[in-house]
Amino acid sequence: MIRIVGVQRSDCPEREFVLLQNQGAMRAFLRGHLILSERALATGCLDLGSYLFNSDEPIPTGAYVMLRTGGGESRWIRSKDGAPVFTLFVGRDRPLWSTAGSLHILNTQHTYVERQEPAYAY
Repeated sequence: MIRIVGVQRSDCPEREFVLLQNQGAMRAFLRGHLILSERALATGCLDLGSYLFNSDEPIPTGAYVMLRTGGGESRWIRSKDGAPVFTLFVGRDRPLWSTAGSLHILNTQHTYVERQEPAYAY
């Protein structure tokens, strides 16, 4: 289960980030998770603070994810205390969370995929 554990708001996108942690008992995958600000939720305008993860990176139990607003190359790093941190970059040149209000994280609950072959043979 991925949870938001901290937010660093800033007027500079290079210093702004959301910190998440896998607090579940199994590794988690980010693809399909959506961070949504209260402002975006209230207005229905996703440009006012949202990010949809499309990464298939497995996040081990207890590991962190740092979603940085600015640009960079996604990679695994170690925190000062040695904890694994997967760092992702949104690639924006303007702050995303500085005026967004509270943040929510939504997870994919169900995925429907069309079958490639018939359900049963005749």
